[in-house]
Amino acid sequence: DIRGLVLDAVFDDVLPLAQRQMPSFASKFVEKTIRYYLDLNNIQLLKLYNGPFYLIRRTQDEIISLIPGRVETNRGNELLFHVLHYRYPFIYNDDQTLTLLRRYICSSHTQRIALFDQYCLNQSELQTQTREYRMENPTPSYPCKFGENFSLLERQRFAIYLIDQYLVNFDSPHCTPLP
Repeated sequence: DIRGLVLDAVFDDVLPLAQRQMPSFASKFVEKTIRYYLDLNNIQLLKLYNGPFYLIRRTQDEIISLIPGRVETNRGNELLFHVLHYRYPFIYNDDQTLTLLRRYICSSHTQRIALFDQYCLNQSELQTQTREYRMENPTPSYPCKFGENFSLLERQRFAIYLIDQYLVNFDSPHCTPLP
């Protein structure tokens, strides 16, 4: 039994990373090779897993980011974006909240703090609501119904809060060992 995952410097799909490393004339060859022999689609794999996970995103990653060192191009963002949307369809169910999700994930540390403070001022209330839902639904199953009756503002508050429950930023390049 796997009780939890820690995913370090992970990506959503290996294809964009492989194509970035190869000359453009080989694009179709790379795509066919990846899809037939090395199809590492971590979004689909993580959707099959119902347990807890942490995604450690290296903020200066030169391998997993399409533009080295640019956190907004880190492929782990796409993994988190898709998995949270899958797990919590009632939270991430409108364009405004999805835009907020992407904005928060791709923001600098300072911008994330400002957004978190704006939306998650009463963090203990958010923790309580999350805990109550888990007590009512002790066996995790995704997609879940959490947030089914929430207002837009409540969904946006939880959109930010849930990201921080899954995402851990580590200020380092790709190969630095974790502490």
